[in-house]
Amino acid sequence: MQFRCPNCQHSIRVEENHHQAQPEAETLDTIECPSCHSRFSLSADEDSTTIVTLGLKVAHFEIQQVLGEGAFGTVYKAFDTELQRHVALKVPRDGRITKETSNMFLREARAAAGVTHPNVVAVYEMGQHGESFYIASELIEGITLSEYLRSRIVEPLDAARIMIKLLAGIKVFHDKGIIHRDLKPGNILLDSNNEPHISDFGLF
Repeated sequence: MQFRCPNCQHSIRVEENHHQAQPEAETLDTIECPSCHSRFSLSADEDSTTIVTLGLKVAHFEIQQVLGEGAFGTVYKAFDTELQRHVALKVPRDGRITKETSNMFLREARAAAGVTHPNVVAVYEMGQHGESFYIASELIEGITLSEYLRSRIVEPLDAARIMIKLLAGIKVFHDKGIIHRDLKPGNILLDSNNEPHISDFGLF
């Protein structure tokens, strides 16, 4: 089977393996483009992510690239045409966000936007997009802590340095009554200087 990546249009070929233990639908749910490394699914279901065409706008944000997909939505690299800066733009997955959970996420986004810390990804803005909504946050160019840990053995002093900074960031938010609902290495980003940044502070 051959198709093109919806992000960079790179041609991708998936070999059919009739002896594979997993059903084909599970394979098509976890495709990663070898060119841009964006992840996406070819299998259709009622909870599919809202497709935002690259180059178009969500409010005043111009969509440029798919950064990844989580349990509740897609994260895009986008350009803020008003403030002239790149951001990480999160758009929720269809069928996963009800009016009640939407209100909850927006309340938590507003609370998170009011607190800043150098080791927590900053929330810039949230707003309505059609019947859904978006959250724009600081764009951290780097890798996740889980990817970092898979590629090397971390020395004890380096591990302690990272943990101290993460705990300091978490404390600032906990003091404001904001709890991270999914704290894990995959939600911690390391920038080019290996500085850790906690992402998704209660936001899908």
